[in-house]
Amino acid sequence: MGKRVLGLSIAVMLCAGACAEQEATAPTFQVTSPTLASTSTTQPDRLEYLGLPELSQAENDMCRFIVNVGQDLEASDGQSRRATAAMESAIESPTLSEPLRVRLIRDTEIANAQRFANVLSRFADAIALIDAIEPGPLSDEETLANDAQDAALITEIGADIQETIDSSRPLSAAEQAAYLARTGTEWIDLFTERELENVLRTLHNETTGMGREAQARDAMERLDDWSWRHCAAGLTN
Repeated sequence: MGKRVLGLSIAVMLCAGACAEQEATAPTFQVTSPTLASTSTTQPDRLEYLGLPELSQAENDMCRFIVNVGQDLEASDGQSRRATAAMESAIESPTLSEPLRVRLIRDTEIANAQRFANVLSRFADAIALIDAIEPGPLSDEETLANDAQDAALITEIGADIQETIDSSRPLSAAEQAAYLARTGTEWIDLFTERELENVLRTLHNETTGMGREAQARDAMERLDDWSWRHCAAGLTN
């Protein structure tokens, strides 16, 4: 096998938030290019992992997981890039008030972080999948242990990011009512750039600022080695 099959889908396409202003590196399996200002697009054809008879059921299940999560990452990161582009275009409007501007930026950042956290949370399944694999010629016991450790790290980072998202998002209608009942005052959403800076600082500290996002990317790149070692011959579109 001469090259990794899904390396770009995990190692490169994860950079949606941090690389929104850069041109994305084309994935190995090209998806349909959406309109930049749109956050929705026709679902591209997905690759399917058909399985390989020389692999165990557990190994085939892990291959299928890697293929699916790689494509989900590409879709998620594409949505985040389009959402960021649409937001950056919208906030250029001279008629947009400061409160609406800062809320749009906040909501876009939170939505992008949420998509990323959703993908990371899926790696909880990878822990169980790896645990079911018997050591063999392609994956010895030490390699499987390292893979499981990486999957656990990714899951942990996803949970930490989710906690930060939950503390940064605006209150729902029910939460606003509870806040009013508890404090006797109405909850007020963001109004100023300074308030926005505090929210974004909290979000970024948990991701790019503390290197957590980079840690997750590195761990996913290491796990993506699975596709190079095991899965390539079982792929079809």
